[in-house]
Amino acid sequence: MRSFVCITLPQELRVRMEKTAGGLRRSTTVRASWVPVDNFHITVQFLGEIDPMLTVELQRRLNERIGRHAPFDLMLDRISAFPSVDRPRVLWGGGSATGAFTDLVRSISDGIAPLGFARERKPDVFHITLARLRGAADPRLVETIREIDARMESVSITVTSVTLMESRLTSRGARYSRLFDVPLRG
Repeated sequence: MRSFVCITLPQELRVRMEKTAGGLRRSTTVRASWVPVDNFHITVQFLGEIDPMLTVELQRRLNERIGRHAPFDLMLDRISAFPSVDRPRVLWGGGSATGAFTDLVRSISDGIAPLGFARERKPDVFHITLARLRGAADPRLVETIREIDARMESVSITVTSVTLMESRLTSRGARYSRLFDVPLRG
């Protein structure tokens, strides 16, 4: 079972990011795989293929670790691309990783590392993937990314839980199923 730990997003933010993705989509002819609005999330740690029986231990360890953290806010204030805006391969919306976010990532990573998962490095940003691009950079898309980023109004989201999500790959793209949520209680 392919899985990852993530922060799910409120519906209002998903709709807002879908509109942003639509503006980017209309500005390019580059082949791309656009993420469906229902799949928008902030990845905390990708786990890859796991034994379904491991979910019980994952839930126990995440409850132990996450229970120590209080809810916190993240400020989504930019649209950008990996590896860079000039050479976009992944389009994303996000912001700077706060201390609370990096502490959460580190705590989860340290908690599940004994189960054989690689430790996550300290993130500089958090991001919501909007699209994965194939082909050469499109100057019009690069310009649109910069325009949307320059006029983007920031929005704050409160992180109150993390989710273990299953990802099933289908001919129509990835289908996500929520396995369990763990609340931040600290």
